[in-house]
Amino acid sequence: MQKLYASICKNLREFEDAKIKLWENGVEDSTEEKLNQFLLSREYTDSTEEGFLKVNFDPVLVRLLREVKYLKLLDINVPERASKLYEKVNIYRS
Repeated sequence: MQKLYASICKNLREFEDAKIKLWENGVEDSTEEKLNQFLLSREYTDSTEEGFLKVNFDPVLVRLLREVKYLKLLDINVPERASKLYEKVNIYRS
């Protein structure tokens, strides 16, 4: 019974590590492109010349910030790029 328990725990740790590595690889790809976009954009309509200001904060970055928050709460190491992005979470919220 103990061997089975140890085997299951080992498999779960390996699965968790593999998922975290996969997530880390996606962080680098998604953040660089999204952070190079303008934060504000002007949305023009047919009836106005000035247009409305629109916040152009990508949902991928919102998801990334949320994921980093929960990974830090679980004491899981996050990539440096994601950690630096998360340090500015209050700036992005305001």
